[in-house]
Amino acid sequence: MTTTLPAAHGRARRRLAIPALAIGAILASAPTSIASRGPCCCPGDLNDDGIADQRDIQLLMLLFGPCPPGGPCVGDFNGDGIIDALDAVILAGLAGPCCRGDLNHDGRIDAFDMAILQCSFGFCPPDPCCPYDFNHDGVVDVNDLNLVIANIGGCNGPVGCPCPWDLNGDGVVDLNDVAIVNANFGICCPGDFNNDRLVNNQDLAILQANFGPCPVTGCPWDLDGNMIVDLNDQAILLSLFGPCCPGDLNADGCTNGQDLALLLPLVGTACPGPAGCFGDFNGDGVIDRLDVLRLLAWFDACCPADLNRDGVVDLADANILAGLFGPCCLGDLNGDGRVDTADLGILLANFGTGGPIGDLNNDGFVDTADLGLLLSNFGPCGC
Repeated sequence: MTTTLPAAHGRARRRLAIPALAIGAILASAPTSIASRGPCCCPGDLNDDGIADQRDIQLLMLLFGPCPPGGPCVGDFNGDGIIDALDAVILAGLAGPCCRGDLNHDGRIDAFDMAILQCSFGFCPPDPCCPYDFNHDGVVDVNDLNLVIANIGGCNGPVGCPCPWDLNGDGVVDLNDVAIVNANFGICCPGDFNNDRLVNNQDLAILQANFGPCPVTGCPWDLDGNMIVDLNDQAILLSLFGPCCPGDLNADGCTNGQDLALLLPLVGTACPGPAGCFGDFNGDGVIDRLDVLRLLAWFDACCPADLNRDGVVDLADANILAGLFGPCCLGDLNGDGRVDTADLGILLANFGTGGPIGDLNNDGFVDTADLGLLLSNFGPCGC
């Protein structure tokens, strides 16, 4: 079992039913179909819908106030400990669609992004609900410790290069970071035998298939530690049913914009009685900005260099990135996150000129070649 785990590991032992209000009253500004925090997540996209825009500024204004102590403060862009109008100004400067492969966020995919991708080789960063599980196997153990040890002295890559092993944020990977991992050895989510971040009937079937004595080395299905898997372990497992991460409100194994969409309509709701209520993560009796901040901090980790979404940044991603070289979302002339008839109108208005507006291939003319490029990219930008 886990020895010392951060607050993010904790999860309610009793599932609370999702109220009808949370299902039916999703805000118009909230995302509706976000698969994961994959290669399209970008700075400023607070609501995880693939674009930094007015909806993110509205969400930021809801979060105005001091940052909670002892944890990340999503939205405090200038790092002064408070979310305010200064952060809104910074967010406005980040407006625009997220661009797959643009790792330094300069609007182009080029050699600078390739350098960042290459220094990112390896596993994607751990998810916030299991922040020291670097190899994503559901357990913080010697394998994760060795990954940190192998990167001692790191964090010296080019600007934009991630450094997930710097756990105390002092800019260097050293023995202090090793000590943090060592102190947090244990299972991230007891009962999640198939590592899908949910404890459910699939895990129950695995446990039942392993009824009987454990080997001398022990077995993961022995939840009560008596070296035999039996009905007592089954009872414990049933009590653990639910998502591994408290922020996974829709119990789909991910913590992302879909969960935010469930929480936002409930902001301002009071929780009667001592039992708490759905979305009141800090148990203070009301769903407010602090609960939204906590949910945002639990969002699945971004891994923008993992272009094929297999959990590892490697040569396969480098090959994909090489094929994306050029401007972000070629043809999105009005910057609204998609290539459509509005962009076609802009290009046609500049047809026959020397550009630069509409000159998508940078040959000094706006002509049929540019028209062909725009038409071939019709649709939403990003992933």
